[in-house]
Amino acid sequence: MKQLLIVTLALASTVACRSPKPQALPVPPVVEAVKKPMYDVPHAALKSVLRAAVGDERSVGTLKVDFGGKSLSAKLDLRVRTQPEPLIWMDVADPLIGLKIGRARVYQDSVQGFIRLYRQYVNEPLSRLRSMGIDLQTEDARRLVLGLPVLVPAQWTDASWELKDSALVMSVREQRGAYEVLVEVAVAPADPARVLWQRLSSKGETLTLRYTGDGSWIAEVPKQAAKAEFRVTQHTTGEVLSFPFELPSDYARISF
Repeated sequence: MKQLLIVTLALASTVACRSPKPQALPVPPVVEAVKKPMYDVPHAALKSVLRAAVGDERSVGTLKVDFGGKSLSAKLDLRVRTQPEPLIWMDVADPLIGLKIGRARVYQDSVQGFIRLYRQYVNEPLSRLRSMGIDLQTEDARRLVLGLPVLVPAQWTDASWELKDSALVMSVREQRGAYEVLVEVAVAPADPARVLWQRLSSKGETLTLRYTGDGSWIAEVPKQAAKAEFRVTQHTTGEVLSFPFELPSDYARISF
């Protein structure tokens, strides 16, 4: 709405009969109020989070996985590197005695890992996830586990925004090859730099991660009846971490 500035004209008084007529002061120009877009602030906050420099991060805690009617628990050492390229490293051990169960890493565009108990290993490209309808890259996985937005468009107008369950949700559709992925990122209205949850949907499949604020998260794939809950007990950032990994040569290869 335009706001009009009402200007009162002042008349100059006659001084010693030297000014026979009153002189009008110049009228200042009308200034229109600039309306700031209501979603500009949360959009800028999400972009600033992605621009922030992030060093190596490590989270240690308990991982509980429910899949196919079975439930498993383990101790998880999760390490994430941002530069020069994204890398995710995981070491899984028995939660009671610390016996090593397996190790995995998401490196470039591949997933590698092994399970000591079954003497099996996996070495597959991330493109295999496309068969499940979710096209994830290593950078996507890094952002998901760190609670960073998977996708932030260049302009806030390139996304849809709505209030949902006391959260402000940004929705963006992105074409990835032959697949269209819907990315939803929910933030706290009072603190838009904090991601509450985010969801990726494609071809009828959804992957949802919810964050507690201390580095812990819960991941769910409802259609696959799969759920993973990571409760963090120790978290460090800014350290230079090691990511030791070597595929066993005498293990059997498995595919997913």
